[in-house]
Amino acid sequence: MILKKTALQLALLGFMAAGLTSCQAQKSTTATQQNAAATPGKATVTHTLMDQGWGLPTATVTIPKGWGFAGGVVHATGGACTVTGTSPVMHIEASDGSEGVVVMPSLRAQYVSDPNTMRQYTSQGCLVATGMTATDFLKGVVIPKARPGARVLSAGPAPLLEPMVAKATQQLRELAAQSGWRGAAPTVSSARVRIGYVRNGHPVEEYVSAMVVCSRQSMPGTRMFSVDCTADQINLVYAPAEQLDALAARKDLVDAKPNPAWQQRLAQNDQQYQMASQAQMNRQQNQNAQNAQAYAQRNIDTIHAIGRASMDVDRQRQAAIDHSAQGTALSMTNSNLYTDPNTGRQVQLSDQYSHTYVNAEGTVAQQTNSASGPIGGGWWTEMVPQH
Repeated sequence: MILKKTALQLALLGFMAAGLTSCQAQKSTTATQQNAAATPGKATVTHTLMDQGWGLPTATVTIPKGWGFAGGVVHATGGACTVTGTSPVMHIEASDGSEGVVVMPSLRAQYVSDPNTMRQYTSQGCLVATGMTATDFLKGVVIPKARPGARVLSAGPAPLLEPMVAKATQQLRELAAQSGWRGAAPTVSSARVRIGYVRNGHPVEEYVSAMVVCSRQSMPGTRMFSVDCTADQINLVYAPAEQLDALAARKDLVDAKPNPAWQQRLAQNDQQYQMASQAQMNRQQNQNAQNAQAYAQRNIDTIHAIGRASMDVDRQRQAAIDHSAQGTALSMTNSNLYTDPNTGRQVQLSDQYSHTYVNAEGTVAQQTNSASGPIGGGWWTEMVPQH
């Protein structure tokens, strides 16, 4: 029921369920019936799933006779926050619209614990991660987009995807070891959520399943963190409640045979993407290390600056104390400090005079009544008391 892809598709793909409507499936039914009429006695019909972007057949898809078919290939466009790779998509549906299968592209959702970043992120229509598990992703991202208003009936691991989870976990460990990745190890999980809603006027139930890889990174030097999740192998199987389990268990519902030429082209693209991703990962790790070093240096500089400022304050405080103590001591002895403006020399003299003078030879004279300086002895300069 699932088109063959890489075990851990690193390309992150956008949401396209709205383009695969039952209306398209019904339009395709006419071609299906005509094809079936040309091959009487067969209970199935085969369609070609085309990749219009590459101009290559992606696969041949055989489905039950009388079922409608719509499908194609999603190619990422530059700048899209949820579409970053290449993925087949498909929708098959019974002629009465009561049951069907949707194969969706991979989806990416992110979260950053910074309100400004998140406002910019959500303004672009990007998907927001709501947790670190496949169940979180399906309940918080896929189901609200694909089936708004649906009721969640149950949730658990997806049995068909659990082997893929084990393999993907091992691949991620090997990749982390090879690249020297120092962050927290990504988590891999699967989920299958059963929901109920009304389709074409009739109640149906549906299994929504996916495998999800999530990573969480702390931002060096801050308390902020980011979460990045990718959901692959997203499948929706819907039918009336009593028929859903039987439909989900059918192994003959979809027989997809990939085109080797298209698979080779996809492998080349995946290799180029992985090389670019590894280079980006290395750049990010180097930047994180530089950020951490710069943050540590800023902390050291801040500590030193605080220490210098504290020492300056202490020195100023001690100088004030010393100055006050000195002033008190001089006052008790009826004296003061005077500075010779010619030499900078300080002398302690009586403070009982209103004027104190010094001449070029260093001779000091004090007097009370005259402000014009002593008579004789050359040029006199008045000395200012320190206290």
